[in-house]
Amino acid sequence: MVEKELLELRTALVNGDNSSLAFIFDEHADFCIENLVHKNGCSRQDAEDIFVDSMLIFRENVLSGKITYLTNVRNYVYTTCKNQYLANLQKSSSREKKLREIVGNEEQHISENPLIKDEEASEKEKMMQLANEAFGLLNEKCKTVLNLFYIQKLSLKEIAEKTGISNAGVVKTNKYRCLGKLSKLIDQLKSK
Repeated sequence: MVEKELLELRTALVNGDNSSLAFIFDEHADFCIENLVHKNGCSRQDAEDIFVDSMLIFRENVLSGKITYLTNVRNYVYTTCKNQYLANLQKSSSREKKLREIVGNEEQHISENPLIKDEEASEKEKMMQLANEAFGLLNEKCKTVLNLFYIQKLSLKEIAEKTGISNAGVVKTNKYRCLGKLSKLIDQLKSK
């Protein structure tokens, strides 16, 4: 898209006309989603979500004037999709690491300190009850993935094989989403 086309698109979007954006969406959806699924091991649902997010980013960048010239819209949108996918994987890894550190530190603290106050033990017990209750509210797929990874200590590849999930990347994404759901459920239960 040259400057003139981008300006026309920006003007249309500002005026509430999304037809050009819808055309771009329809034109590039299959390419981006299929590449995310086949080249990056992303689940179809995740790929569709990432594509929609990337189109929203494209829209915002057009409206803000951040994009002034494009030689290939499809490549721009796909690169945005790929970057979103990689960012999601990175967030998943850092959340997982934090959770392991928190759980590990808490377990070490309790096992090394026999003089823990009754209040602290009671608080930990309440948190474990909340976590168990929240875990019970998860769907079966989430329960299975989290159980296999955290309790049975299976690798992502082993979980994929055992559950029939297409590959380890999809398992990792599912695990990330399930941890997010679990965290939200715990927060909801805390606020009751």
